[in-house]
Amino acid sequence: MTKSEKMLESSQLYIQLKKIIATDLHVLILVTLLAGAFILVSPFDQTIFRIPFALIFLLFLPGYAFISALFPRNDDLDGIERFTLSIGLSIAITIFDGFALNYTPWGFRPLPIVVSLILIIFIFTIVAYFARRNVSEDVRFSVSFKDIVESVRADENEKPSDIEKALIIALVISIIIAGGMVVYAKLTFPEERFSVMYLLGSGGMAEDYVTDLYLGVPCETTVGIENHEGRSVNYILQIRLDGNVLDTMEVAIDDGATWLENVSYVPNRIGDNLKLDFLLFEDEVSAKPYRSTHLWVLSDIDYSDAGTLQDYIIKSGLFVRNWDMGQNRDWNYVENGDNFTGGYVTSHSISSDRSFEISYPSQTRSSPGFFGEIYQYITTGEDGLAVLSFDVLDSRTSNETQGYHFKQVLVDDRVVWEDDTAGDEGWQHVRVPVFLSNSSKVALRLFEKKGVGNFGINTWWDSVKIERFSVGDPFSVSVSDVDVSGPDAESSVVLRGEPFSIGAGQDVVIDGSTFGGFYYEIDDVRSYECLNLSFSGDGIVEVGGAVYTAFSRSGVFRFMGFDGHRSLDPDMADLLSEVLLDGGNCSISANKPVLPGGGYAMTYRDDDDGSSVIEFGKNDVLLKSFDVSDGGVFVYDAALNGVEAEILEFKVDSVVNGTVYLEDVCLYSNEPVMIEVGNIYGNFEVVDIAVDMIVMKNVERIMLDPGRDVAVMDGRMNLKVAKGGDVAYPYVEKEFDGSFVVRGSVHDISEGQNVVISGRNYSPFSYDLDTNNTDYGLTLLFSGDGYVSSGDAVLVKRYGGDMFEFLGYEHNISKPSSVSGSPIVEMIKPSLVLNETMELKRGYALSIADLNPATDHALLELWKDGEVVDMAIINDGTRVYEYREDDVLIFKCQVNDVFETKLLFKYVLLYAKQPVEMRVGDRYGQFKVTEITDDSIVLANFESIRFMPGEVTSLLDGAVYARTSSGGFVAYPYAIERGG
Repeated sequence: MTKSEKMLESSQLYIQLKKIIATDLHVLILVTLLAGAFILVSPFDQTIFRIPFALIFLLFLPGYAFISALFPRNDDLDGIERFTLSIGLSIAITIFDGFALNYTPWGFRPLPIVVSLILIIFIFTIVAYFARRNVSEDVRFSVSFKDIVESVRADENEKPSDIEKALIIALVISIIIAGGMVVYAKLTFPEERFSVMYLLGSGGMAEDYVTDLYLGVPCETTVGIENHEGRSVNYILQIRLDGNVLDTMEVAIDDGATWLENVSYVPNRIGDNLKLDFLLFEDEVSAKPYRSTHLWVLSDIDYSDAGTLQDYIIKSGLFVRNWDMGQNRDWNYVENGDNFTGGYVTSHSISSDRSFEISYPSQTRSSPGFFGEIYQYITTGEDGLAVLSFDVLDSRTSNETQGYHFKQVLVDDRVVWEDDTAGDEGWQHVRVPVFLSNSSKVALRLFEKKGVGNFGINTWWDSVKIERFSVGDPFSVSVSDVDVSGPDAESSVVLRGEPFSIGAGQDVVIDGSTFGGFYYEIDDVRSYECLNLSFSGDGIVEVGGAVYTAFSRSGVFRFMGFDGHRSLDPDMADLLSEVLLDGGNCSISANKPVLPGGGYAMTYRDDDDGSSVIEFGKNDVLLKSFDVSDGGVFVYDAALNGVEAEILEFKVDSVVNGTVYLEDVCLYSNEPVMIEVGNIYGNFEVVDIAVDMIVMKNVERIMLDPGRDVAVMDGRMNLKVAKGGDVAYPYVEKEFDGSFVVRGSVHDISEGQNVVISGRNYSPFSYDLDTNNTDYGLTLLFSGDGYVSSGDAVLVKRYGGDMFEFLGYEHNISKPSSVSGSPIVEMIKPSLVLNETMELKRGYALSIADLNPATDHALLELWKDGEVVDMAIINDGTRVYEYREDDVLIFKCQVNDVFETKLLFKYVLLYAKQPVEMRVGDRYGQFKVTEITDDSIVLANFESIRFMPGEVTSLLDGAVYARTSSGGFVAYPYAIERGG
């Protein structure tokens, strides 16, 4: 090979080598990825290479990428200038990136710092790549070893330029000055004295902290304290939750030493987004800590840990002044919006003849954050758990203002319950667990989450009480709390329809207008279930003579045990899916999943990239994940029996501090029920299926024998037959927890109508089918549409025997002529656990001294002022226990069931020892006593009664309510049964 050929080959090799080596951007990306791995990824982060890669990553790479993007030409800067600027700009970029991260949810932590810097380097590198492509190759910046060597050789023979001289001189002077300052500081300045405190998570890093706490359950956090004070220090470490001290400990640390321990503490508060402070003091606790840090935590109730919760239950001092809003005192009204109004009114009430109304007018613009509220301070004398109960009603009956007006209840300025006024809930009886301090502020408010310019709103608040907390208490709360449950005690109620003749030739129609067990919609003025009975003989219905029809309302059927099933096929109602959630609201956080039934679960988690994810699954199988970080509407569909059906739909309102707030949650079962002609349900067969109805007929003769109860329609309905065998009425017994609405027949309330409400058409009033007697009769004469004048509403209550039930309270009759007796002051349906005490009133309490579930024996003790006054044995033969003083009945209870560690009561009754006499003139809501005889008491309304369209009217001090249709022409009476 000739010399010229060798030179040509060497030149080509150089060009290829230069192309490979000069691609510094590839090297930059490679070193960046290696640095990220050696800083964050195990086991590389445990090697000796972690520190050098971290220094290069923080002090050189970001600045070099930035310089490469700004100066793509070779002649822009020389090597020394690029190197110097790369270091300086790297320091600046790292500092500003740290400042920015400190104000984000990710915070100033190793992971977000490394990830954000890698992202910055990649962005600058991409910009540099395209900037260099726009520059011709002969002047494009590149790096090669040959250029570096030639540059060094040239520097040996050439004098440096003025700029290079200045940079060299500046660099030497900087080194001399910096070195001199270090020496001077070391020799003349005193060593800095300081202490360091920090928190570490589960992995020993400054992340993954335990933030889900439970009341009374010990929790640990790793705390580190470093002493650089130049002396031994006796530190005091104090832990506070929401400002309340959890623990205080002394920590003695020698100079230069580090104290690193797992610190245990016990949460004594419940609530979302509580501040958990770690405060460090020197020598003694002062107003201002020497060092401090904190975590934001959620503290909840662990209902499975009954023993722990007992230590936090407030046992006395549970009293709300003017709880029934009956007087103009104790409640303070405030507002921060000029147009809110508040005051006591008589138009709506529960516990007395009045409630407190908070209103915002229509045609008036509001702003987010405006509110009107009433409040008072509750003094309990101790900190602990209690139950806050209240009744609330709002004037909205549609969803057109959804997301704007909210009802809220706050304890110590923290929201413990809220509900959108949109929708038609009627009176809501709400019970929520709360944590009270020695003196807690309880506030009820109407709150604006979004500004409105048209829609007004009225809210009425009543019957605000503080009750004793029970581990097994069934709280009547929103769907967001469905996972908060204990061992509930079920109650039952009988829904009864109007009696009818069962003689030969009778054609009877039973529907929701006369039978509370069938589905009826007052605003539609329509029953969606109907049973026709044709009697061929006395009490005899032949095969095919009983026809049951179920109609759909907006595609939803309620029939034959299939309460709340949606039709999936738009052309035929033969494929039904159970409705589990129907447009409710809820919230989900990491420790509070939503368990709506049917095996479904909705859980929440935070991804490493900071996104918020809701996982939807069934029976521990994941069905779909939703990234809800940006809000919106989310849907999950599935193919069911060849039909594409919606299973889940929800709207994300907001994501705040690890909690996702959902609206309009609709959930349906993915296990549909197929309804076909010929299907048998009990003694009925499906004979016809259409788009909006399902028709069935009886396949067996129905025989109604005198004095018998007969189950029909697969047990959905029972028929009670009089002993005489000539009449019967339909009824169904429902079990429930919390509360249940028991309604009566629907009545025309137009002008001239004379409506009679009695036990014949209203289940809460007693009725004897055999004698056709009822002890209650309420007559309403309407002088106008929905209007009853003063004196035109008359209630007659008859009584006999020793017991007298009046408006929900029972009395022992001692003087019938004046109805003087001992009223029951407490009537509840609770459960009682062994070694617990049920606090009653006036110093009485009930406890279980011994319990043997094998023989169904229990020994009950009745206490008075801390001493046992009586004992009773409960067994299969004796389930009722009575206690008397001076022949006056004081206490009575009946046990329903005996379990391994608890008793379930049907009722617990405590009577007043001193008789209370009812007199003419006594008032009950809009009614007052007008007459008392030997066998009855008569009341009449002393003020007019107005049944407003679409609203609820309280009668007789809340013992009876009436719901009016939106058209205002019909209404039905109802009562709210409390149970559990």
